[in-house]
Amino acid sequence: MSQVSAIIITCGAGKCMNGKKPGILREIAGKPMINHVLDSVRDAGINDIFVVAGEKADVEKSGLNEAGCKMVDISRSVLKEAVISHCPVEDDATFLFIKSNMPFVKSSTIKGLAENHRAERRDCTLCVAPPGDEKASDSVSEFPFALSGRAFRAVCESAGNSWDSLNVALKTVFSQFGTGYFHACDREELFRVDDMSQLAEANNIMRRIILDRHMAAGVVIIDTTATYIDADVKIGQDTVIYPGTILEKGTVIGDDCTIGPNSRLIGSIVGDGSEVTYSVVIDSTIGKRTRVGPFAYIRPESKIGDEVRIGDFVEIKKSVIGKRSKVSHLTYVGDADVGENVNLGCGVVFVNYDGKNKNRTVVKDNAFIGCNVNLVAPVTVHENAYIAAGSTITEEVPAESLAIARSRQTNKPGWVVKKGLKKTENK
Repeated sequence: MSQVSAIIITCGAGKCMNGKKPGILREIAGKPMINHVLDSVRDAGINDIFVVAGEKADVEKSGLNEAGCKMVDISRSVLKEAVISHCPVEDDATFLFIKSNMPFVKSSTIKGLAENHRAERRDCTLCVAPPGDEKASDSVSEFPFALSGRAFRAVCESAGNSWDSLNVALKTVFSQFGTGYFHACDREELFRVDDMSQLAEANNIMRRIILDRHMAAGVVIIDTTATYIDADVKIGQDTVIYPGTILEKGTVIGDDCTIGPNSRLIGSIVGDGSEVTYSVVIDSTIGKRTRVGPFAYIRPESKIGDEVRIGDFVEIKKSVIGKRSKVSHLTYVGDADVGENVNLGCGVVFVNYDGKNKNRTVVKDNAFIGCNVNLVAPVTVHENAYIAAGSTITEEVPAESLAIARSRQTNKPGWVVKKGLKKTENK
């Protein structure tokens, strides 16, 4: 097959969305709208891709950052200069025009359009809704469509440096060369997102597609109306997703896990057989057969090992927790390296900030940290050491030692009576 190029038109896409961000960069299932189109184009085997941007070209380019895409600012140049300068245009070349706000167009449709266009030796082929589907249109304002090399050259010759002039040129060429038709698989593929209401509808449609794909692969989703999963999330077989769960930004869940209810995972990895309940995990790794939650907060750059227990109201920040360690409740672990089989009691605080710098704490294997202990970084607790409850540790604790850092208890008999604080009746 000779040259096949795709031209992604952003001009006018999402113009009614308002806001500072260009419409094509609004996310659908965690991915910019235009990236859904680009993925379909690449999956169709097309690597020669031009993105024709409009009045916010600089913003769109910085937001896309797409390697391999040639950005064309139509407000500063004309299509002829931008595209023909990059590649020769033979008569039998094929140029596919696709609107950037059509996130549901399928790679099979794009590939089928190109093949049908070439097989029928047409100059212009318009992709329309399936036969019998109402509102099928032959208007050039509809996308996608294919042009031959000579039809594309005619467009380039008459198109100026604006979307309106390009649109007029396209209509003229369609009228001049005649139009053939290729049917999409379903009308949903031709859905275009032009405002916030349609963006919300597109997210609902994409969410249904994503959930169906995961369920077909063996994932149990308890309530499809209350589960939100981004397009690039991966989930293993027999994992159960409870309502209120949000999985974002490339999160990877292993087999046989339980996620939720009401949990949010962003850019994180969860090993096989683990459980995350009523918790938030961000840019972190959780090992196998580990339990997190309820009400835990795992902040970025944390690495939780296998068979670990992270309990309620625990916050982990930029820390490593070794295998089989337990952080059961009401504890803050920040900037720390915690070894294997360590027990952190209730109310333990890793004091990692001195007002200027963040410092690390090291707790080695098999250590036992009692309740309400402050570990003032930088400090190291060695293997098999014990720290008594209520201690504030500022110095190194040797292996197999008991550290006690608290005032000795003093009792003063009769003090309550002397102070007149004794209660004589229930109030």
